[in-house]
Amino acid sequence: MRKLPREMQPGGMLDLSTIRGNLLTVLFVILCCIIMWNLHHITFWLNSLVGITIVDMGDDAIRVRRFWAGIMAGVMLLIGVGNSLRIYCVRRRAVNSSKGQWYDNAELRKKDLFDEDDVEN
Repeated sequence: MRKLPREMQPGGMLDLSTIRGNLLTVLFVILCCIIMWNLHHITFWLNSLVGITIVDMGDDAIRVRRFWAGIMAGVMLLIGVGNSLRIYCVRRRAVNSSKGQWYDNAELRKKDLFDEDDVEN
């Protein structure tokens, strides 16, 4: 199996097993979609700034590009928020299921856990 990129590994910036990673991924994809939405303005700006001549693709191509940018942003927003809610619910369920267990006692000491006579407090 191929190794994940550094950003997507556990603890990375775009780790999808954390709420923070999901929200950063959503922000990253929406930023890319905004760039895709306004690509024709960016190319006109580059043309005036540097003098690079870029072929104008026409209104139909702009509409198609904006359609796909909107689809990608909407889907990623739904997936990211849904995955964040799923992680939150799983964590809440884990916290609630551990309440009342033998290890959920404020008076618990090391001696109770290890059952050794030589362990102090």
